[in-house]
Amino acid sequence: MRTLSLLFGGLAVLLLTSSAQADTLPRLYVGILGGISANTDDVPEGAPDPWGPALGARAGLTIPTTDIYVGGMVLYHFGISPDLPDTGVAEIDISGNTLLLSAEGGYEWKLGPLILRPSLGLGFADQSLSVSGGAAGFAVSGDTSESSFYLSPGLNAMLSLFVLVGAEVRYNALFNSNTANSVSVLGTLGFSI
Repeated sequence: MRTLSLLFGGLAVLLLTSSAQADTLPRLYVGILGGISANTDDVPEGAPDPWGPALGARAGLTIPTTDIYVGGMVLYHFGISPDLPDTGVAEIDISGNTLLLSAEGGYEWKLGPLILRPSLGLGFADQSLSVSGGAAGFAVSGDTSESSFYLSPGLNAMLSLFVLVGAEVRYNALFNSNTANSVSVLGTLGFSI
């Protein structure tokens, strides 16, 4: 009987100490993002919008004793190509896209199963433009790219179920005056370990 008591006592101590240690270890977050970004600048008629639909990924750590989040994100925007009129003489395709790479920092508030994470991202943005087509037997093609640092404040609201399901709103402010800014609305799906 004494051996059984010692066994259960040792098991209880082991479970309590491992639970206490788990509360002091950083929590790893890995997730995917998908949504749309709207250009906040005027897009001239016939010009491509380098934002539009987006897919990406995020990974980071939350330090439990402070609830501070640090991580990184990559987000690719497929852009929206303009509908150019068919002149019957020339056929031209114009497209644009944006790639964002950033480091992020934020704070997590836990309200039951709801997690609110305001954050600030600082990173690198690359907006590309591609033109191709031809007329009267002549081919035209060209690519150009503008790179810039960017700042991205945002708010992520996640519901902790079996996985973390959420929505996020961000403003992407690019430092280069030749590039377009945007507002992003994204769905998130991730795991926290």
